[in-house]
Amino acid sequence: MLYEKNLLDKWTEYSVLKTAKERALEEGMKEGMKEGMKTAKEEVVNNLIIKLGFTDEQVADIAGVSIDFVKKSGLL
Repeated sequence: MLYEKNLLDKWTEYSVLKTAKERALEEGMKEGMKEGMKTAKEEVVNNLIIKLGFTDEQVADIAGVSIDFVKKSGLL
């Protein structure tokens, strides 16, 4: 009986840790994707400003971002 309880406790601990790791990995991936998208948008904004000479308003419209984003991201 004690052996079975100990075994059950071990499996429960394993399950909890596995679930926590999976959730942490999932959250990390989501955060990484967000950061990657932001970086990509910043690159587009910079290219539109530097290579094509667009105004902040034009860049915001083309890139689908706010003018504040353009002003914060432009010419990094």
